[in-house]
Amino acid sequence: MTKKILTVLLALAMLTATACTQDNSSEPARENSSSASDSSLLDSDSENSSSDADDISDSSSENSTTTSETTTTTTTTSATTTTENSTTTTTKAQAPTTTKNTTQATTQATAKPVQTTKATTKATTKVTTKATTKATQATTDLSKLTPYWRALYNMTTGKTTKQDCEVVRNELLAYGKKLYPQFAINTKLHPLITKDGKYTDSFTEAEGGTNSDTEYYTVTPYGDVGLYYPYKSETERWNTMKWFDTSMKTVIKNTLQDRTRYDVYDDVKSVWYITYGFENKGGGVGTYSWVCMTAFADNWK
Repeated sequence: MTKKILTVLLALAMLTATACTQDNSSEPARENSSSASDSSLLDSDSENSSSDADDISDSSSENSTTTSETTTTTTTTSATTTTENSTTTTTKAQAPTTTKNTTQATTQATAKPVQTTKATTKATTKVTTKATTKATQATTDLSKLTPYWRALYNMTTGKTTKQDCEVVRNELLAYGKKLYPQFAINTKLHPLITKDGKYTDSFTEAEGGTNSDTEYYTVTPYGDVGLYYPYKSETERWNTMKWFDTSMKTVIKNTLQDRTRYDVYDDVKSVWYITYGFENKGGGVGTYSWVCMTAFADNWK
């Protein structure tokens, strides 16, 4: 009876061992426990005990090997994980970001001086050009001008003198004499008579008076006193000077040419002259007026 019971138990133990062997190797503790129970039940059977001991030894050896492999695998996995973490940490380093920021900062810092240089160049060019223009306006060398053009120049400064006027008048008289030498110059001629019956060259003084016994054409104003026109450039000033020169010479030519209509008469003698009179606008400030006139010699002896 006892033998049958042991046989049954042995069979159960073998079935249990077979099931544990087929089960996953990840449960070594459970398999060892079963093997230990079988060993205690089979102490009376030496043959079976020896066989079970061999099985237990093999099982222990197998379990030991499995455990060792698992440990190795775990160690390897852990090392791999550590290496990956280290690599990941290195990849997430901010070095590239720092390099990018540094590059941007350097570029911006370099750009600002370029802008400053551009603004400075522009300002310098503008100031230099303006200063050069002003210097050019004041570069007329009066010492190189003829007395006539120097006098005309002085008369644009607001400081016209009678000396300047005399220089200009003599030049204009020489021009007319060259064109029509048959007409004599008579310095006694005056274009106007005041209300008191006096001769005058000034339209301001002749206010309320009348014309003298002469013929005259265009009245040309030129030569300021106490007045100064702000010329924008030296070219503009010279254009004014040339305008007066051209205008007066045209008046002289036309006036004398008209007078030639009396040349058909042998007993008619014509004279001519150029005068200038100051037109006072108050306080000694004003402009000179220029007149070219002709007359019959018998009326101006």
